[in-house]
Amino acid sequence: MAIDNGESVFGTNRFAIGGESAGANLAAATLLKTRDDIGYTDWVAANLVYGSYFPHGTPSVEQWTTQGLILEPDMMDWFRDHYVADQEIPMDDPYFSPLYGDLTDMPPALFTIGTWDPLVDDTLFMAMRWMAAGNETELEIYPGGTHAFDAFPTPIAMAARTRMHEFIQKAVS
Repeated sequence: MAIDNGESVFGTNRFAIGGESAGANLAAATLLKTRDDIGYTDWVAANLVYGSYFPHGTPSVEQWTTQGLILEPDMMDWFRDHYVADQEIPMDDPYFSPLYGDLTDMPPALFTIGTWDPLVDDTLFMAMRWMAAGNETELEIYPGGTHAFDAFPTPIAMAARTRMHEFIQKAVS
């Protein structure tokens, strides 16, 4: 396991985690799972970008009607259905919906979201719960940013990527 062998394999024991969209959900669930199952709370940072922390749909997802902005309502339903497959997973299962998790002892986190992203509520809700649990929390909101806005060659994308790199660099140094 990387956590147990970080120093010998990677030359460090300072680990950061991150993800975008469903990957941010998986990163948050990993933080909860490693804390709950093995007691590991030494992550130095979490870079969580336009995450889906409540796959059943927050208000911004449920009310999203804008077509053509990367993540559309039918596509969001498709992703959710494939994420759960045929499993009966309770909406409040923290490893499925990290928004429901006990967020104490989490690492400093940078939450990044654009205002034209249907997952804006997921990120706003999660950042506030992260902060309320006593964790260092930074929230960056990019006006006009769509889902995956940071993948395009635009000024806000460059600003977001620079901010994320600075956050991770500071955490691991």
